[in-house]
Amino acid sequence: MTATITSKGQVTIPAAVRRRLGLKKGDQLEFRDEKGVVVLCKARPVGNPFHKQIGILPLVVGKTPVEFTRDLRGWDEWDRENLA
Repeated sequence: MTATITSKGQVTIPAAVRRRLGLKKGDQLEFRDEKGVVVLCKARPVGNPFHKQIGILPLVVGKTPVEFTRDLRGWDEWDRENLA
């Protein structure tokens, strides 16, 4: 397969390569030089994969999961009947 570089240094990645790498719009690529051969790879995320999830749930200190859930949704009939 071949591709042509534009005047802006851009190149279209052939569809077969995009399918093989599972590439879609917005994905980032990594170019590596391995002993004189340039290797194209789908870039791996940098850093902690859970970092983007920080702040979704409030920090819960000193509460059990049941207490936390009750604070979120309130008491229900089962709670009143079984825990009274």
